[in-house]
Amino acid sequence: SRFISTSKALGEVKSEPISLGKCMRDINFNSFAAFGASVLIAQGLSLFPEVVSWCISATGMISTAGFMSKFDKIKVNYVPVEDESGREIMISRRSAQRNNVFLMIILSSACAFTPLVAFANITSPMIVPSAMVLTLSTFMASTLYAILRPMPDLRFWVAPLIGSVIVSICLQLGAVVAFLIHGPNAFSEIAFTSHPYVAITITSILQALTTKQVIFNYQKGSIDPLGVTVGQFIALKNLFINILQILSKKKK
Repeated sequence: SRFISTSKALGEVKSEPISLGKCMRDINFNSFAAFGASVLIAQGLSLFPEVVSWCISATGMISTAGFMSKFDKIKVNYVPVEDESGREIMISRRSAQRNNVFLMIILSSACAFTPLVAFANITSPMIVPSAMVLTLSTFMASTLYAILRPMPDLRFWVAPLIGSVIVSICLQLGAVVAFLIHGPNAFSEIAFTSHPYVAITITSILQALTTKQVIFNYQKGSIDPLGVTVGQFIALKNLFINILQILSKKKK
């Protein structure tokens, strides 16, 4: 028989057909668990002195970029499985190397935003839990939007999204240059204040597009659960960082 279950394809013994809903639930659960673990790690690291936490953050940012690059370069092997309707789907095989790199991405990402968590805890102990709830709510809203809305509606946002990212980067660079040359000024203040809101909007749209692309790929006959999980973890991390900045400023 050509029947291979999702679990077997991922290196487990269980035997059951796959479905898009089950794949999405597993992906969301794993990405939420990774996000929660990263916040807990950051909470622990935030107990170190400020100078140490900033050193940890710098190391984390550099390491995250390196591990993300390494993850993308690892070859993905696919195996055929059958879904509930008997249709053949190509699903990525479990890879110990990819799993280990993902664990390092979680750890390095936690290190990277440790100072933000430390500052939020000093401002108010309720900021981090509130930011986590808002992050998960925003993420789920974007995901549900992608599932419920037709494809053309989301494809329309691709060009504006790319343009918004470019404009946002240029504005931030301009604000930094203006601040370095003229010191505190209205343009820099507006750019710095609005950036988290712009980043949350862009990340939310990007998450909706990613969800729709996963559905599209599954319908075409392929899915990479771990690759999608990593992408969703990065989206959650970006949402959390920007929401944390907004709440910290408002509480301050």
